[in-house]
Amino acid sequence: MTMAVPSRKRVPKLILPVVVFLVFSAPLPAADAVKIMPLGDSITRGWYGSIYYWGYRQPLYVNLTNGGYDFDFVGSQALGSFPDPDHEGHDGWGADQILANLSTYLSAHTPDIILLHIGTNDITYGNQDVNEVNDILATIDDYSESATVILALIINRNPYNSATTQFNEDVNNMALNRIASGDDIIIVDMESALNYPTDINWDGLHPNDSGYAKMAEVWYNALVDCLVAQRTLTCSSASGGDVTDPGEGSFDYDHNTDVNLVATIDLGYHFVNWTGTAVDAGRVAGPNSTTTLVTMDADYTVVANFAIHQSAVFGCITEPDANIPVEGVFVDVNNGGGSDTTDANGYYQLTVDYGWSGTVDPNKTGYTFEPNGIEYNNVTTDQNDNYTAILDTFIISGYAVDSEMLAPLEDVLVSPDNDGGTYTSKYYGGGHDTTDVNGYYEVLVDYNWSGNAVPSKYVYAFEPSSITYADVTEDEAEEQDYVGTLLTYTITGYIENSCEVPIEGVLVDANNGGTSNITDANGYYEVWVAENWSGTVTPGKAHYTFDPSSRAYTDVLEDKTGQDCEANNIYDLDCDGSVDLSDLKVMCGNWLGSGPGDFDDDGIVALDDFAKFGAAWQLR
Repeated sequence: MTMAVPSRKRVPKLILPVVVFLVFSAPLPAADAVKIMPLGDSITRGWYGSIYYWGYRQPLYVNLTNGGYDFDFVGSQALGSFPDPDHEGHDGWGADQILANLSTYLSAHTPDIILLHIGTNDITYGNQDVNEVNDILATIDDYSESATVILALIINRNPYNSATTQFNEDVNNMALNRIASGDDIIIVDMESALNYPTDINWDGLHPNDSGYAKMAEVWYNALVDCLVAQRTLTCSSASGGDVTDPGEGSFDYDHNTDVNLVATIDLGYHFVNWTGTAVDAGRVAGPNSTTTLVTMDADYTVVANFAIHQSAVFGCITEPDANIPVEGVFVDVNNGGGSDTTDANGYYQLTVDYGWSGTVDPNKTGYTFEPNGIEYNNVTTDQNDNYTAILDTFIISGYAVDSEMLAPLEDVLVSPDNDGGTYTSKYYGGGHDTTDVNGYYEVLVDYNWSGNAVPSKYVYAFEPSSITYADVTEDEAEEQDYVGTLLTYTITGYIENSCEVPIEGVLVDANNGGTSNITDANGYYEVWVAENWSGTVTPGKAHYTFDPSSRAYTDVLEDKTGQDCEANNIYDLDCDGSVDLSDLKVMCGNWLGSGPGDFDDDGIVALDDFAKFGAAWQLR
């Protein structure tokens, strides 16, 4: 199995031991084997505490060999009866001595991976300095930026030595800073890997063989991540395209190989992204690009994701006047196109898949549409289509006849409230109608219209005087007739104020089928009533009081003249028949005093009186 050297960027790891049973084998290292340099003091050399003088190196050799890895221990020293005893472990050396000779060792043996365990002798002599370890790492970095350092937090001793723990904390912090700057360092915790004192030699400094075996396990677990010879990439795709490079399926690559990824898109689809464990691990350079790279530092999966192209079907729905939008129209699309409802601007928008065929239908109760639907075939681009919404209208029809002869009554104006509704008024000129020679009428009203239809003809009273409708949703033709009675007599008179000024605009109403009339500029009114009419005539106008307030009549058999009335407005302070600036002047003259303008009778003309005057002014 061929091994690859790891990349420079690495997430820091803390490697804890895992005990395994070792099976010994001893193949010779291949020519392209990864070079591993065990570097340090006597703990690396293994002379002390190890029965066969191989320390952790022999059990580590066995583990790596049984794992199928191609490797070669390198160094200027050799100790131990096993196939690959080379190392750079030096009895009694501290970090400064390693540093002084390191460049020579690196140049002579060109390691790919360095296993560094240093600092025990420095602590023994009280001259430990994490900066020296930092200089060792810097020297390795200068030697080769591709070399990986597996840096040990060194073992403690028996009895426990707090300086060792503090030294390890300092080394860990320093190494993390270098890792953050891009150094290829793996931190392993040897201090926590051993049991004290059971894994320590009688001298209290070196491990015994059980301790060395545990150190080997820690080194091994870190090395496995670096020495994987082959990484497997599994490629697949969703509907809408394929992975065309390297293809679909599983492919093996050397560790840290950059592999081209190419996704090819089917017609009518677009690329969305790459997903999978490679993306999750941050190893895909451009997850949103059809062509990118994946770095194979582990076994990974990638999935090319595609989505079908979609087109928008959109537009506006308005009244025949295109400036008036119709809100609340439900626009339905069959064959999976969804639906939408027009907003306050009459706008709708739907999304359909590439190549969609189907029909779009607008619907709203009380409306018909032009066109009533649009059929589409193989949509591949956006479609902008507008509709005209035509409000349904309905006919109210009937007849007007004369009460005396039951003959058709022509020229009767039948008027619906609001002239039949805003739509009818705007687009049909209003819904009112006048009876023809047959006494027939047809009035037009909006869908859902409510109100009264009122017949009128000069000097006629009608029974009924009006017909009330609620929420009209169909034509009305049954029992919509009126009977007109010719009014025989008039009741006339004048309305003036106390200063004998005519009051214009007074509504004078005769109930019980009589007519109504509004006084003219001379204060004159004329209402008509039928023969033998009985009822009340009542004048009315805002802010006016009348004397008499009404007149009652019984069995009228002749015209009634001289039915005069006095009308006074409390806001007409100068008695000129109108509310105007001259009245305001009177109020200003009485400001904060008594007299005309004290409308609330509190003895003073003040702001509240002016407020009341202002309200009357608006209605004058």
